[in-house]
Amino acid sequence: MHWPEYFPPDCPPNDAKEPHDRVYRLIQQDAATADDFLTVRQLYPNRQFPDSEKECRSCALSVLLQEMMSRLTAELVGLKI
Repeated sequence: MHWPEYFPPDCPPNDAKEPHDRVYRLIQQDAATADDFLTVRQLYPNRQFPDSEKECRSCALSVLLQEMMSRLTAELVGLKI
């Protein structure tokens, strides 16, 4: 797999697998924009992280699988999928 150049070394781990599931991202407006899919690393490129694990996590994007999304939609108000 090809990862963005801004990812730190060894991120993601060598055993990372390409996802094949449908995933959902919570947003605050009716329609998603490209900005809804920016990582913490992209939003704050000069931010320093205390260790490489946290820096690697800053390159990730939080998403939900269908089963978790079904549970949360019953609880959350004001967010769109």
